[in-house]
Amino acid sequence: MWLMKQLATDHNTISNFRRDNEKAIRKVFRYIIIIAKQFDLIGGKSTNLCV
Repeated sequence: MWLMKQLATDHNTISNFRRDNEKAIRKVFRYIIIIAKQFDLIGGKSTNLCV
């Protein structure tokens, strides 16, 4: 918020961003999982909820 001089995004802006960038967001989360596994922060079996 400090970068935008205390302006806050509304629900529609966030929703549109998520809708328009779905593939990129999925890639980011998959990469985070890979890194977390490499550092042994998570483990076990995956249920693959985001198909």
